[in-house]
Amino acid sequence: MPAHATLFTRLDGTAAYDDALGITWTTDANLSGARTWSGQVAWADNFSLGGFDDWRLASLGELESMYAQIPGDRDRRGSPTVGGTVLTNVLSVYWSATQSGSGDP
Repeated sequence: MPAHATLFTRLDGTAAYDDALGITWTTDANLSGARTWSGQVAWADNFSLGGFDDWRLASLGELESMYAQIPGDRDRRGSPTVGGTVLTNVLSVYWSATQSGSGDP
């Protein structure tokens, strides 16, 4: 069972610090747009926000933990509020830092 996180808004609302995982998420959950897995990795490697450039894709466990914090049953897409922080463009699926055995679909 994932720990219940508190999200603290950072970078003028463009990011949120997750105190359970010790990581920062962008509040726009689809900021990078649709890409292949390798495209997502390259995007994260080159992404900079608020002077920070050490972004990466989340692990499967991190994604599961964050997703568990979003209120609702099965459909958690859209712009939910988690602990007072509004997330935008939440989708039902995401790439993780772990590449599948066959590479990009």
